Amino acid sequence: MSVTAIADSVLKAIGGTPVVRLRRVVPAADADVLIKLESVNPTGSYKDRMALAMIEGAEARGLLRPGMRVVEFTGGSTGSSLAMVCAAKGYRFVVLSSDAFSREKLLTMEALGAELRIVRLIDTAALLGANGSVSFDAQGMQTLGTDVAAAATA
Repeated sequence: MSVTAIADSVLKAIGGTPVVRLRRVVPAADADVLIKLESVNPTGSYKDRMALAMIEGAEARGLLRPGMRVVEFTGGSTGSSLAMVCAAKGYRFVVLSSDAFSREKLLTMEALGAELRIVRLIDTAALLGANGSVSFDAQGMQTLGTDVAAAATA
């Protein structure tokens, strides 16, 4: 394995993750078992690759330019990866999410520079007799719609 170079940007640290051969998973004559260590990416997720590709693709097509903001409905690793990429590129990142997602995931996105907009979820089973279905509350959707419209036009 070679010595790791110093990356000029966190974005340059995305990808190029090592591949490791697992020698004791199956008998040697049966197969080569290889794993790719995506946890080496900056946020520890393979979604860093996807987030970088999304943002750079939008830039290349002229859909995303300096001064614009990125808005995503998410509650997990995609949001953390997008928050990191947007912060490195200087874009504001607004996360639209619900209170049903892990507080730790939301706080991670916020620590990476995301602005959180949380919509409360309600259980419609009690209201409609449905089997565990979930929907957004009316007030949350009205506020969310205003946030989306404002974010999309800024």
